[in-house]
Amino acid sequence: MNAHPPADEWRALAAEVSSLYERGDYEQALSVAERALESVEAALGAEHREVATILGDLGVLHDTRGRYLTAEPLYERSLAIREKTLSLDHLDLVLSLENLARAYYARYRYPESEDLCRHALLIKERVFGPDHAAVADALDDLAEVRSAQGRHEEARSVYARARHIREKAFGPQHPLVARSLDSLAALEAAQANHAEAETLHQRAISIWEASPGPHDLDLAIGLRNFAAFYDAQGRHESAQLLHQRTLDLLEKSVGPEHPEVATSLNYLAGSLRAVDDLAKAQALYERALAIREKTLGLEHPLVAATASDLGVLESSQG
Repeated sequence: MNAHPPADEWRALAAEVSSLYERGDYEQALSVAERALESVEAALGAEHREVATILGDLGVLHDTRGRYLTAEPLYERSLAIREKTLSLDHLDLVLSLENLARAYYARYRYPESEDLCRHALLIKERVFGPDHAAVADALDDLAEVRSAQGRHEEARSVYARARHIREKAFGPQHPLVARSLDSLAALEAAQANHAEAETLHQRAISIWEASPGPHDLDLAIGLRNFAAFYDAQGRHESAQLLHQRTLDLLEKSVGPEHPEVATSLNYLAGSLRAVDDLAKAQALYERALAIREKTLGLEHPLVAATASDLGVLESSQG
């Protein structure tokens, strides 16, 4: 006869999940999270608020591995529990709304994602007030999903409000303001406002470069976005300089086998392919694929995307 697990075993398991996640050991974290879910359900019942927390953790882990269909019902169940057990303005409810909104966004379910983003925004406005920095984060999410639906003017006004909140709260040279500028740059580029997009990219980069503290990851992603903008304009030489700088920053800040490094390798390979530097492009695609297979798993959509890019390149070489 099996003994029942200790009543608080789930707490230790949940702490282990967090530690494994921070180390990037997602598969082991997933295994431990599944045990934590069984333990917390046995200890507290299937509808307890702590069950919702573990379900959310499981969803994030599946999300990280690109298993969006698996993550979605976990997020939905977590949200349902929190709607039953928490107050209408509880911030854990916001977390569930944002998680599920992200899952719907990943599967192009934009109307449902937008509804959840609006709900999360309303809660944050009630809890913090309309001009709080936390509201700016929710505005970014809402603007992103509207932009994905081609509603660029609506997205612009929402991004602009987020930028105004951050400038008022932190000053115009704060790294979070740079994040707003980077988002607005992408929106301007999508509407072929290239001069404005370039100016916004440059301002965002200059803020991150001048900001004290650990902003290497933000700067690297901003540089990568700027490089992608140049690639889209056919300015591949300028793009490649930025892509290389991005890689150098990422390898220093997160290590040479991080998924973000693979993303930048993929971008640089695409830029090199555009100027027919096929041998270098192939080597970069191969390295990106190896990193993604190792860190994300063979079934992740980004693995398939890189494998496809590599296959197209190899076919073009006969």
